[in-house]
Amino acid sequence: MPRAPSPDPIALADQLRPTAGSSDIATGARLLRLSDETDQFYKTYPPLQRLIAELDEQSQSPEDVLAAVRRHLDGKSVLPLIRRELETYRQEDWYASPALPLGSGAMSGWALLSHEKALVTITVIDAAQWQAAGASTRTSTISFPAGDISITLLAGRELAFTRWSAPVITDDRPVSSDQSCKNEGSIRLAQGQSLVCRGGVETVEFSDIPETAVILQAYSRLRRSSVSVDYDRETRLVARLTAADQRINRLQIVMTIARQFHRRDAIPALCALTRHRDHYVRWQAARELTVLDPDGAFAVLSDLKANDPNPRLRENAAKTLSYLADRGYRAA
Repeated sequence: MPRAPSPDPIALADQLRPTAGSSDIATGARLLRLSDETDQFYKTYPPLQRLIAELDEQSQSPEDVLAAVRRHLDGKSVLPLIRRELETYRQEDWYASPALPLGSGAMSGWALLSHEKALVTITVIDAAQWQAAGASTRTSTISFPAGDISITLLAGRELAFTRWSAPVITDDRPVSSDQSCKNEGSIRLAQGQSLVCRGGVETVEFSDIPETAVILQAYSRLRRSSVSVDYDRETRLVARLTAADQRINRLQIVMTIARQFHRRDAIPALCALTRHRDHYVRWQAARELTVLDPDGAFAVLSDLKANDPNPRLRENAAKTLSYLADRGYRAA
């Protein structure tokens, strides 16, 4: 049976042009209806239902979670979702998908599924934009997410990646000052193939995108590492740690804001957080406290130096006390 011809992109664009003269109220009503209908379509779509049922069944490992995603979602099974979105946009050009939209330079897409064990997204990478951006697409750091990631090339000729490895960071295996990441060479992905990166230990970066590609990406929320780690691209040493737990991540952000806005009324809370269960939270609280109140931080740093269960945190507290003393600060 002959394949149907691909749609003409210019004709499709003409169909999607705004309709002049539509009233705001009528447009709003149509948008709500379309959004509700599409949301219901996602909830009742059999491959997504089967995937959710499998994820709900038992407490799987990260490998099990990503394998389940690849079993139920592939190029064939996601096509009806894409067609649904296109048809809805044809009905109302101001429609916005109820799924989480994603966008960053040459990459755009949306989330197909957000589950307590997995986040699944579909992404289009515009090869022309990516190539035009060149070196500007490279950030100053190399990022290692805390959870496993699976990448499947649904459409496109090929993708090339640079592979990186690093030691995992957990509560039992904290970061060291000389910890670095390592370039493990390149890997290529053909259409229909998948690759998996273990959280906190492996990551990949795009190195060549010869033509526009569509990828299915799944992130396991069953994490291997306590933190997401960014390594400096030049030195390859640890540049930044971010708590994998979103609640702790927000806590770290709040502590930074308190210091940046010189909120001395936050000092009691920062003192209390130096006794938090996570060593990286305790140390960030001590750092922010030292900036806000160097003299008052002496007692907290002395306690951390003597009693903190993490040997590297004890060492850093001792170095900070010496640093402050050398600059004339004294215990309050």
